[in-house]
Amino acid sequence: MSAYASHKGKYRLSDPVEIKESVFNGFLPLPTMSEGGICQELNAVNFGGNVEPTENSCIRKIPAAMSDKCGSNLEFDYQRFTDVKLMPDGTSDPGLKIYIPDNLPTIAVNGGDCDNALKSLVYDVYYDIIDDTSDVNDGRLYTVSNITARMEFATVDGSEEYFQQSFGVNFVSENRVAPNSGSGAGWQNAIVNRGRSGNPGYIFGKPVISGNPHNKTTAAANKVVQASTYGMATFRSADGSCDDAQIDPTGTIIGFGEDVVVGCTKVMTQAEYDTFCGNMTLATSMTNWLAFSDNMVGKFGNADPLDPSQWISGVETTLTSPSCEKFPTSINLNFTWSYVGSIKNPQARIMKAEVAYGTEKLEFTRENSQSFNFISTVSWTYHDQSSSIYDPPAPPIIFSVPYDVFYPFEIASPASPSFGALSWAVLGLLVSVFGMFFLSI
Repeated sequence: MSAYASHKGKYRLSDPVEIKESVFNGFLPLPTMSEGGICQELNAVNFGGNVEPTENSCIRKIPAAMSDKCGSNLEFDYQRFTDVKLMPDGTSDPGLKIYIPDNLPTIAVNGGDCDNALKSLVYDVYYDIIDDTSDVNDGRLYTVSNITARMEFATVDGSEEYFQQSFGVNFVSENRVAPNSGSGAGWQNAIVNRGRSGNPGYIFGKPVISGNPHNKTTAAANKVVQASTYGMATFRSADGSCDDAQIDPTGTIIGFGEDVVVGCTKVMTQAEYDTFCGNMTLATSMTNWLAFSDNMVGKFGNADPLDPSQWISGVETTLTSPSCEKFPTSINLNFTWSYVGSIKNPQARIMKAEVAYGTEKLEFTRENSQSFNFISTVSWTYHDQSSSIYDPPAPPIIFSVPYDVFYPFEIASPASPSFGALSWAVLGLLVSVFGMFFLSI
């Protein structure tokens, strides 16, 4: 095994991701399970190596004194794994911080428990490809452009013996699929987003695998799908209003088999209503979140982005001359699904996906202000493909033989008076001979 050689913030596939000052010896940590199941922090994030948190969990032994692990930068604290800086452009760079949401809960000892302990952590590492021809023979180089962290928190029960944590990492290309820097038109050395919600059939509740056609028009680009990291999504409002500041266009992840209804309310005065209805370009841009994140879905839970035949396209619709007489106030996505494959091991598959707007007249009828509701829905329809069992007819009991099977003998019709005792004797003799012949074979 060759030794790792630092490229000062530039990486080849499988290189450990470097960080500046921290307790983890210069590499971004990805805790894994030891032989006894206990979390060990010697493992580093390797560039390009996606890890699902559901497949990488471990346990921490709960100490007698909770403060030994429940505190700033201790094992139950998320800051232990996020308060670090990556080196995207060399050691002279101040370092790339890991972006985390604002107003995260603070870890704290509460009696014998630990509140807001880190339950799950997933790094999302965004990268660019460096077209460094001097290193073509030694492997393509990449650089990290951004990194975020998704986290879940829980309370550690001091009366328990162990607390489980999970860790993962997703690598996301800023340009999704990289063209080959060589003379060919192939697509090589690209890290491809491969979400998985089943193998192959979907697992209920897992995100619907989704993506978009590639944004390039080359022949090679037509053979790949820009897969989403998180799956199909629709909007979510933080406070129930339709204000842009409160809307997250991809805040609601759609799980397989799960009906979804989300909505928001837009409050307008008479003057705002007149402006809204007087400029449909403005109106549609103000409601552009009334949509779904992607327009392709995977037929199966492990749809391959490099094989477009495994995807269903056209999960989109276009507004035709909207007006306040007929304005889109809802968007509805219906999935048709069924079981396929072996009867003993059926696999859930998406058969069809259809999306449509619901429209209604927006009419101002109040004196001061009025609320208008907008909703997004997802529904699922099961398609029964029960097969009928084919029951073949019974085979004939008496087999047929050629008319001249007894040649050169002649057998007269039963109605013929010449068919006497001699003829019956000859026929009996022939049957006996044929019977002995077949028995001897």
